[in-house]
Amino acid sequence: MVIISLRKAFSAESKIARIDGEFAVKLYGSRKTVLLLVFSLIVILLSFLAIFMLIDSDIVPDIDSDIVRVHVKDEFDLRNAIDNASFFTSTTIVLDNDVTLERSIRISEDKNITLTSNGNADFFKLTCISTIPYGVCPLYVDDGGVLILDGIIVTHENVYGGGVGVASGGSLILVDGGIIGNVIRGGGCGVGNRGTFVMYGGTISGNTAACLINSGGSSGSTGGGVLNWGTFVMYGGTISGNKVNRAPFLMLDGPGDWGGDGGGVYNYGTFIMYAGEIFNNTAGTNGGGVYNKGNFTMHGGVISGNTAEVNGGGGVYDEGRFKINAGVISGNTASCGNDVYTYDGKSRSYPSND
Repeated sequence: MVIISLRKAFSAESKIARIDGEFAVKLYGSRKTVLLLVFSLIVILLSFLAIFMLIDSDIVPDIDSDIVRVHVKDEFDLRNAIDNASFFTSTTIVLDNDVTLERSIRISEDKNITLTSNGNADFFKLTCISTIPYGVCPLYVDDGGVLILDGIIVTHENVYGGGVGVASGGSLILVDGGIIGNVIRGGGCGVGNRGTFVMYGGTISGNTAACLINSGGSSGSTGGGVLNWGTFVMYGGTISGNKVNRAPFLMLDGPGDWGGDGGGVYNYGTFIMYAGEIFNNTAGTNGGGVYNKGNFTMHGGVISGNTAEVNGGGGVYDEGRFKINAGVISGNTASCGNDVYTYDGKSRSYPSND
């Protein structure tokens, strides 16, 4: 009987120990779950904190496309954003208001910069107020650099200066916005391109290439809207209301003038036009719409309402190789060759519509 009692007691004690052990295991498991939950909440909170800190610092990575967006409010912010942009990485710089530049900004080699406005109905202005005698461009794109304009206005205020200068090997892409109201002595008032310029939309308008007059004499101006030595491809947008002046000089029989060619576009390189409009531009001498001294191929678009004030080619003055496959050249005005004038005097036919 004693042995049986001891066995029962031992069995009961073992059962209690087993139950206590299972409870301990369950309790340990519950604590582990709670700790994991607490850790997860901490990670989530830290993530939100990091995002808010990024927003406050105005640098928010775009997770989907590896594009960094930086908001700027003045010239100091803009220069820092460009200087700090990583090489080979697309950086979008958002203007939160109009920005004034006291000197030009360069887009250096291997940098890919997009300039845009902060979601407003009106585009913000990037205005240069440099007082260099013959003017500077607010923006220069160096060899290997890429600049995309997608919703800002590049202009000058009460001083001489062009819009955007592109070096050989550099690239400029105009998507939306404009290069407007610049005045420069010489040429390439809106865009002076030695690299690649692609125009998808936007406008180049109201720019004036004035003649250069100094102690050495006078020099005519060229390319009120675009002066192209490189490759210019136009898929859309408008080039309008630009003007290029002719320069006065003295001849044996009295005063004369020269220069003043290419009110809308002066082309030394390759110009390919697929769409868009070149209209209401004025050249003091030749080529109200386009003065071509290189290769100009027209696959579409419209060249109309342009004026050559003295000589020929209200629409197009051709001194190079001009081929038109489609498009419209009409309603232009000149002393000779209202729509198209060829330097060699040969008669050529061009379709007037698509």
